[in-house]
Amino acid sequence: MFNQCLDSGKYTELVQQDKEMAQQMGIQSTPTFLVNGIRVIGAQPFESFQQVVEAILSN
Repeated sequence: MFNQCLDSGKYTELVQQDKEMAQQMGIQSTPTFLVNGIRVIGAQPFESFQQVVEAILSN
């Protein structure tokens, strides 16, 4: 099923659009998460996300 989908090119344009959007946002690796526009790069523990959310909420 995966190879059939890949070979058909059905989602090629959508994937390309996502790739271009990520490049415009400065995303260069995965995983990268955007939390209200703030990048959290890499596999991070819950506490890293908590700190970002709390900083956003305190503003």
